[in-house]
Amino acid sequence: MLNKNKLAKGIKKALDDMERQGLAGRFKKPDDPHEYLGNKIARAIDIYIREADVKGEHKVPSLKMNLGVQTLEYAPPYATPTPGTTLAMGNPITKTNEGPFGKDCFPGGNGKIT
Repeated sequence: MLNKNKLAKGIKKALDDMERQGLAGRFKKPDDPHEYLGNKIARAIDIYIREADVKGEHKVPSLKMNLGVQTLEYAPPYATPTPGTTLAMGNPITKTNEGPFGKDCFPGGNGKIT
């Protein structure tokens, strides 16, 4: 859940800090206050976004299996499994390239941006 009040407080704190720094004479060049304020606001926005819960549905229609993937083939009817590798780009198993991601999509999924 996005916390707009926390973002507003972060931006207000950035503005107050810039004013305090300016009154203390810590800015030497005319662009220094703007750079200071930009960095502080960017930090407040970053915190705001990273605390949000992420939840969605992924669809990767052009997903292909890579060359050289280890495989295990079972020759019918009761033969011993034969190990091998893929020789060409292949399609994944149907529907394995679609599914949920983010918060609560699997046990332990916290849905946070890292």
